Formats: sequence, C-alpha cells, structure tokens
Amino acid sequence: MRILYIRALASALAERFLLLRQVDDLEQSIAHYTEAVLLPPHWDRHPGCSNIAQNLFCTANLLIVRAARAVQPDTTRPEDVRHPVIYLRYLHRQSPEAFNISPNMLKENLVYALALQVKLELGDVMQDIGEMVVLFLELVNSDLWTISTGTVSFFAEVLSLQVGK
Repeated sequence: MRILYIRALASALAERFLLLRQVDDLEQSIAHYTEAVLLPPHWDRHPGCSNIAQNLFCTANLLIVRAARAVQPDTTRPEDVRHPVIYLRYLHRQSPEAFNISPNMLKENLVYALALQVKLELGDVMQDIGEMVVLFLELVNSDLWTISTGTVSFFAEVLSLQVGK
C-alpha cells in the first residue's frame, strides 16, 4: 500500500505545482516518484499500484519541467536533462502501451527532452537532432496526432538555432 500512497502524494504535489508554481512542490513530487520507482513492488497484493514504468515516466516528465524552467546552460543541471532522456529512451524501446503509457505522449516528451539537450549542447547534437526528426515524423504520421504546439515550436526553435550555426 505504501507505493500507492506515495504515488498519490507525488501526483497531488505535481498537480499543486501546476496550479501554484511552487518549486518545492515540484522537488517533492520528483522525490516521491523516485521513491516509488525504487521501492520493491508487491505484485501479489495490489497489481495496479506498482507500475514502475509509469513512475519512471512521471519522474522523467517532472525532471523535464524542472530543466525547462531554467533553460540556461549556467542554471540548468545537466542531469535534469540527461536522465529524462535516458529514462524516456528506455521506455520508448519497451511497449509503453503495456504499462498504460501513451506511446505518442512518450514520443512527444522525448522530443522535448532531446530538444532541451540539443539547446544546452549536452550530448551528441547531430545524433539527438536525427532522433528528434524520426520521432517527430512518427508523431505527425500517427493516426492520433496530438503533439502540443509548445513542443512543435520548441522543436522548430532548436532546429533553427542549429541551422544558424
């Protein structure tokens, strides 16, 4: 039951962060989702409560939010961008549907995280751009095209910055 309560608390703190924009709520939510990932699951008691993949997905998303709040190379912690990219790449290679994670949402978040990584020049820029383009085309060609305008504009901004170099 502990994982269930920790996830509920993490989710509530994330919602409160979206409403009030208090950084402490974001930090606590990240910490609680991380704790939920690291706790040993009890599959036999509550099968739906121990979805480690969903907890990892939520942790990655919150780390992206934290990194996006300070999109300057001197104020952003590199691990806040690198770790979500690693987590989202891992989940993308799995079957996200099996964990009740929308494949399109996962791809969109990965595009955004890679764009942040490219903007901050934290990885192999050309490889990240190539991966973003493939993911973006998959999203555009999907039956259910739901990519946000924010992701599209950030993707375009990062590409235009790289073309200008």
